[in-house]
Amino acid sequence: MGMIINYDSFNFLLKLEKNIFTSTYPAFVLRSILGKELKRFACILRHKKCEECPLKFQCAYSYIFETPIKKDTEFLVGRDKASHPFTLYSNIDENQHTDKIDFTISLFGKGIEYFPYIFFGFLKGGENGIYRERTKYTIEKVTCGDFLVNDGTNDSIELSEPKTFQLDEDKTTLIEKSYSIKFITPVRLKVAGNYTANISYSDIIFSAFRRLEVLGNMYGKISPELKNINSLSEKEEKKCLRWKEYNRYSARQKSAMKLGGAVGVIDVKGKFTPFEISLLEFASIFGLGKNTGFGFGKVEVEEV
Repeated sequence: MGMIINYDSFNFLLKLEKNIFTSTYPAFVLRSILGKELKRFACILRHKKCEECPLKFQCAYSYIFETPIKKDTEFLVGRDKASHPFTLYSNIDENQHTDKIDFTISLFGKGIEYFPYIFFGFLKGGENGIYRERTKYTIEKVTCGDFLVNDGTNDSIELSEPKTFQLDEDKTTLIEKSYSIKFITPVRLKVAGNYTANISYSDIIFSAFRRLEVLGNMYGKISPELKNINSLSEKEEKKCLRWKEYNRYSARQKSAMKLGGAVGVIDVKGKFTPFEISLLEFASIFGLGKNTGFGFGKVEVEEV
């Protein structure tokens, strides 16, 4: 079986009531809007902190944004929170003038069931406005691939069957291939204990596998026999990566901070196993590295 996980990716197109300047990377703002609106209409026991709430494992806000787990959870022993069941990426960057914002939110496993909450969260967010100017917006449309989820004329939604990712466990067959791995938004990976733009192909594969283990256990089905990666065949690599930072205000820490990662391209040529190719596909669907819920870690893999 390896690992099987259901997922769906929803692309939102927002129409702003006037042209704005994106002084902050929109993914940061959109995440903040979603969190605020979800908590507003999903939280029942407002006097309790999320970690103390008896409904924390059922609440839409808690499940999406806090993602609590029991401390004796086998694959994350000692931790009380896990990777969130979503990624969010904006196709609009900071410091742009625009009257439309499009972004994609992907949901995993049970997280897909919470899409109606997410849709109405963004719908309500449009009434309250975006950025400091509180510019109002409407949802022009929502699509899932070629499927129209919402046409912008009302608040009804139609959902299609979720997609399924299945890991290929073949670690012996070798196939000669060339790939271009593009870091579309900053990828935050630690190498030798530090976040850096000096990322290798093996760093990508090992990071993708670690994320796969967590997401597979949390939101899918994963075989207990799934073994770690021992070694990779030699590859020819050509890297063109740089560090990119965004300014972000953290409401939780009540301070401004910088958040950055690697952007650019890694071209890789050599012999790949189906297992490696499958991990590259996984990274392109589920994101890579830290802060994928903040718009980071968007990776595209193209065979060349």
